[in-house]
Amino acid sequence: MDLLDYLMLSEERQWDTLHEVGIELVEASSIEYDYLLYGLHGFFVEVVFDKVLGTALFKNEFIDGIKLDKYLPSVTL
Repeated sequence: MDLLDYLMLSEERQWDTLHEVGIELVEASSIEYDYLLYGLHGFFVEVVFDKVLGTALFKNEFIDGIKLDKYLPSVTL
């Protein structure tokens, strides 16, 4: 499954796939949010959590670029 196949899944199936086969790579944090970076079939999924609510707000899917750069000091790819 590549990124395009993943994005074509329903939102619910994307979350299921992430939890079933995604590999948690690293956590990051800011004042308001916690971030979890998962590896999944050659691409990455960043999940953003609200610290106050304790719930996932949204996820970002990407292969590389600026979204991945903030994690590079913490993870070996």
